[in-house]
Amino acid sequence: MSATSRKAYLVITCTFLLGLFIGLIISPLVWRQSPAAPPNLSGMVDELSVELSLTPDQRQQVEKILVDTRQQFQDLRKQYHPQMMQIRDSSHEKISSLLTAEQKVRFDEWKQRQDAKRDRRRNEESPKERR
Repeated sequence: MSATSRKAYLVITCTFLLGLFIGLIISPLVWRQSPAAPPNLSGMVDELSVELSLTPDQRQQVEKILVDTRQQFQDLRKQYHPQMMQIRDSSHEKISSLLTAEQKVRFDEWKQRQDAKRDRRRNEESPKERR
């Protein structure tokens, strides 16, 4: 493989990884800010109760199903979170290897800002919704 082919492959791979990384960061913001999405479990149960004219018994059963589902999602997140962080760290290392010394400093600052934003979002969540 020629040097030009390797560079092209590296650029394509890094572009893909950067797109994946940005998508992982932005998608929770888009879903969280969607006006159609209920803000929490009780909001979802309320919305379904109105939309479907649920009886009190149905409402209780739906709420239990959603609580169980939320727990399953949280358990799944705990399983895959370490792998996600490993992929993110790997992409950071690959990106950093392409950068000049000055760009690396700015990239590190950007990563710190992203981490701070993520921490603020987590702190703003209600205790029920924390992962």
